[in-house]
Amino acid sequence: MHEPPYYTNYSPTRMFVHNVVTSKYFDLAIAAVIGLNVVTMAMEYYKMKMALQYALKIFNYFFTAVFILEANMKLVALGWKLYLKDRWNQLDVGIVLLSIVGIVLEELETKIIPINPTIIRVMRVLRIARVLKLLKMAKGIRALLDTVMQALPQVGNLGLLFFLLFFIFAALGVELFGRLECFDEIPCPGPGRARALRQLWHGFPHIGFA
Repeated sequence: MHEPPYYTNYSPTRMFVHNVVTSKYFDLAIAAVIGLNVVTMAMEYYKMKMALQYALKIFNYFFTAVFILEANMKLVALGWKLYLKDRWNQLDVGIVLLSIVGIVLEELETKIIPINPTIIRVMRVLRIARVLKLLKMAKGIRALLDTVMQALPQVGNLGLLFFLLFFIFAALGVELFGRLECFDEIPCPGPGRARALRQLWHGFPHIGFA
């Protein structure tokens, strides 16, 4: 027996919100907002005029408000369990929280509490993560990323295999060539080549050339 859909007992208002957030036009609108956000972030430069700096600040507030509204609408439409079950929605929540923290730190730094400017700059750089929201709307890229995530354990095993191979050849290089000496009559073919193979860890960079 099939279970009824999760939205069976929704009120008309909540059902309306559900229909809005599951519409393709809603995703297109959010994608357009993200694109405009990317444009405004690209407009920043060193020693901006105060008017432009203020305008970009207002734009940042606007985009943050839109992303907060998007998250809240999806939370109402899906419920917090179903909403947070999707990793892409978890990413959205993380981006929204970073945006809020960045705005709060900027306001505190300018009005109340002196805050290290490096922290403010880091929070501004993290706003670039908003571009990742576009990946959620590209099904092909999402499928590719899901495949990569599933293959990560195998990639770790492959990396361990390569490390063992490099270790073996580095040990062979130290054993075979680590005792070579450079003389005026028999100079070394390169600066410090023989000396570099006298220690195991110094032999690692030369394996790639081999």
